[in-house]
Amino acid sequence: PNPNPNPRKKNLGATAHSDFYQASVMCFGISDQVSKSMTTDIPTEIESVHWRKTIEEAYDDYVASSPLYYLKRARTPILISHGANDKRVPPSQSKILFNALKRKGNVPTRMVLYGKEGHGYKRYANRLDHSLRTMRWFNHYLRPDMSEKDRRALSPPRAEVDYGGTQRRRKSSRGLPKSRL
Repeated sequence: PNPNPNPRKKNLGATAHSDFYQASVMCFGISDQVSKSMTTDIPTEIESVHWRKTIEEAYDDYVASSPLYYLKRARTPILISHGANDKRVPPSQSKILFNALKRKGNVPTRMVLYGKEGHGYKRYANRLDHSLRTMRWFNHYLRPDMSEKDRRALSPPRAEVDYGGTQRRRKSSRGLPKSRL
């Protein structure tokens, strides 16, 4: 595989190109093209739509376009989110990268799985939650008043998000509890 991947490949940013990125958010991301092509609900997507080559014809390309291949280079803090019922890009793709980064030990990372979500956040509460987590992640790691060394030494934001009190149960007009965010 090509040791110098194209920096425009967005799924490689946090691992292959840590020198270019100070923080990253991966949403429904692919960590290993080989296993993804064998577990997705569209197993021929890459060959039919993107590359026009089967995995047998372009195995090295599949590997080279997988963020997992560049794990040694990874330093960029990464927030990973995924729908727990995603059939297009199975949640195992996010779990693989999360576990690999945790094992590596020097890459700040958090992972959020959204239950009852597929490939895309349909529920408003989950879209809001993901947006708030993303903003907090970038605010934490892209502070202009800090050096890169200090920024990387910070612990990642807590896994929980403070909604400013909106998580309390409220009564609806009929006296029934409204759902929580």
